[in-house]
Amino acid sequence: MTLLERVRQTITREQLLGADDRLIVGVSGGVDSVALASLLCRLQPAYRWTIVLGHIDHRLRDGAAETSLVQGLGARLGAQVLVESVDVPAAHRQQGGSIEELARRMRYEALVRMARSCHARAVAVAHTRDDQAETVLMRLVRGAGIAGTSGMPYARALEERRLVRPLLDCRRQELEAHVRSAALPTVEDPTNRDPQFFRNRIRHQLLPLLEQDYNPQIKELLIRWMAMSDAAYAFIEEEAARRFRRHARLGPQGVQLPLTMLRKWPVALQQEVVRQAIAAVKGDLRQLGFQHWEEIASLIADRPERSVVDLPGGVRAVKGEAYLVVAPALATVDFVAYNQPAAHP
Repeated sequence: MTLLERVRQTITREQLLGADDRLIVGVSGGVDSVALASLLCRLQPAYRWTIVLGHIDHRLRDGAAETSLVQGLGARLGAQVLVESVDVPAAHRQQGGSIEELARRMRYEALVRMARSCHARAVAVAHTRDDQAETVLMRLVRGAGIAGTSGMPYARALEERRLVRPLLDCRRQELEAHVRSAALPTVEDPTNRDPQFFRNRIRHQLLPLLEQDYNPQIKELLIRWMAMSDAAYAFIEEEAARRFRRHARLGPQGVQLPLTMLRKWPVALQQEVVRQAIAAVKGDLRQLGFQHWEEIASLIADRPERSVVDLPGGVRAVKGEAYLVVAPALATVDFVAYNQPAAHP
């Protein structure tokens, strides 16, 4: 199967794009994104897509050469080009945190603005099978559990648009060969080798070491692990959601979970039900780590009534006599309500 046929197969199997769609293709000027633009433009006549190339200048360096390259690529492929500059250094000085994560967030925000401006339904980005393996390893190294080692999905919501990844079944080496054979110009982002970024250390240091000294098939092994983890977690998540709907009490003080039931459940289900309670109160699970779960497990098992575990994002878990309660940190603690008998003994 050719590279173009594999991309077509991925788009069809995962229902990433439909006929007559308008889409923004994120193009940095690097090999992967240039290959994505080229492959989608080759498929365009069959699907009658309207393709717009979107380029973001992060102001992390002089981006004039990259912008010029993408504009030239658009002219060669017959696609409109939109360019937007976002001041990542200024935002980082103001907000702090990870500059890598900030640049990623600002990039996606800019791509959404571009999609709105040209009424595009989807935003296509050039993540590959290699990126997938790197992502799984990054999450493992950071201590993620089964819920956190899932890879990047082929598609996900991006505000009111869809983010699609048509190259997730393709290897970076194949894209390099495609770009060479088509004589397409590319430029390497120098920050892609900057060791201050965690992904770069995974890509250029840890993965090569694992491939050379431990297992030359480590990337495929990581992707198989991801697939097995995804399948196992999907089952746990579905069963936990069923139990959450049946046993959780949702009220103005937060979510109440009956301790009698929690203690009877396997640890994996216990953990996932509590995760769903936190998501219901907080809106997401960002910054929630394994150490937080260990504290909550101790709260459920043996810590005394009125014990509290503070969680990221202004949320806390409180232990009553009959309930574990997940509530906003500023909520008034009503231990009388928390101690009422569980509705489903």
